[in-house]
Amino acid sequence: MVSSARQDTPSHSTTTQCFSDARETLDREREILDDEIAAFDAFRRRVRSLESISSDASRTDGQVDVNQSTIVPTIGYDAKRSVSPIQEVYLDTVMAVAHYDEEYGEGWFESVATEFNPELASALRDTSGVPEYLKQQFLTAARRARDSRKRVRDRLDREESILDEAATEIAAIRTELIAIESRPFPDCSPAEVERLRDDLDALRARCHEVAKRRQNGDWHQRSPSSSTVPSFNEYLYTETTSSHPVLREIAQVSDEIETVSNQIARWEEI
Repeated sequence: MVSSARQDTPSHSTTTQCFSDARETLDREREILDDEIAAFDAFRRRVRSLESISSDASRTDGQVDVNQSTIVPTIGYDAKRSVSPIQEVYLDTVMAVAHYDEEYGEGWFESVATEFNPELASALRDTSGVPEYLKQQFLTAARRARDSRKRVRDRLDREESILDEAATEIAAIRTELIAIESRPFPDCSPAEVERLRDDLDALRARCHEVAKRRQNGDWHQRSPSSSTVPSFNEYLYTETTSSHPVLREIAQVSDEIETVSNQIARWEEI
């Protein structure tokens, strides 16, 4: 009878695939961000060292006035002209990171337009040499791109702490659940069974608290300001086992608690 009941015992694990996938994703995303932060720093250093030329010398037919804040593509752009020094530096730094093709796969114009803005991409395409106004605009845009990645990098570090804390709490809940489950239910007095039920209620409350903190409290994370996805979790965990690893684990351990509760109920019916 006891042997038969234990066949329904849930499988407990303190180290789950869901958390493992989440940590691997964090490690990879941090590596990507570190590479890109370094690339934008290198881009800024090299652009800063470029020798500027007068704006008049940089114009092609139809080039905009240097004093205009918005740069419009030139009508007389010569597609055969040489690559500009800033474009060359961009190719050698930002687009040279090992993961670029896998993560982005864009040409230089699309990349500059996405990272900075379409106006700067057009200006880079349509301007020869390194006019000072363009040099300064690229330095500013690259600093913003770098700083944005640094902010996301900090959030990833906080997310790792969140995962570790949640995993520790869930492992503790599972440990207590295993202890309850190991009790010989048929030998328990009514008072002991009632205490077991109280213990299960306490575990349910702890699960609820972990889920609440993740959703609404100090564990909540919002998406990076530069991201177009609706939440930080979707930005980070799109390709993992779950886009909400903590909540998924809480759901799993909650099911395990209900399984043990049902086992106790079945023994009471016998």
